[in-house]
Amino acid sequence: MAISDEAYQLMMKYLDDELSEEEQLQFENLMEESAEFRQEVKHVDAVAATIFAQQKSSDIAEISAVFDEFEKEDNVPLSGQRKVNRLVYAVAAGISVLLVATFLLFLRPSNVSPDQLFAENYQSLPINVSSRNASELPEALELYRKGRYSAAIPLLEVLADDPGQRQSVIYLSNALLETGATEEAINTLKDLQVADNEVFLKQYRHWYLGMAYLKNNELALSRAQFEQLLKEGGIYREEARKLIEAMNQLDD
Repeated sequence: MAISDEAYQLMMKYLDDELSEEEQLQFENLMEESAEFRQEVKHVDAVAATIFAQQKSSDIAEISAVFDEFEKEDNVPLSGQRKVNRLVYAVAAGISVLLVATFLLFLRPSNVSPDQLFAENYQSLPINVSSRNASELPEALELYRKGRYSAAIPLLEVLADDPGQRQSVIYLSNALLETGATEEAINTLKDLQVADNEVFLKQYRHWYLGMAYLKNNELALSRAQFEQLLKEGGIYREEARKLIEAMNQLDD
């Protein structure tokens, strides 16, 4: 997936946590306006989550040496963390089949774990809003959109009681998951009553309740949610099918 040099540099600074206020605004605008850039960042984030969930920093540092040749194009010395971030992007971008295969040979464990499945498949539900409408968001959703989940939670709890903001319950559950409050996320989603005509809300509830159960290592309950998605179809059908197949391997 090709992105501009400017977008690439913003992504690298995002990975290095070095975005200035102006660059942060540019990054957020790109995330809102460019589906291609958004997908690229999502892909890189998923790879990064998988790597850091599974490996010690020493393991990653060793394997990152494989990619030293690719670091030369930066023309600046890289810290260990920066090198790891370039490694993450190299793998996500698929620089070559051989290098990716080498990476997977070193990093992928022989048995997939629930934690790995969660890290590879979980993404919080985004708030899609144009730049001109961002200022009109409720404070709870603006904090959530910026990844300030702890600050967003008490405001989302209030917003979730508004009948006109039903989807806020999903955002609240995601914020709870992001802050490690898995049991609270599960209870929040279990308590959500969804009507048959609330098609997308129903799918979101099944998907994120399944993911929360997966994170909590409650595999039977997690599988039941994904099987319901597979039965009903919709936006998560293919993801649910792949997760069920992967979870079946956990039982073997």
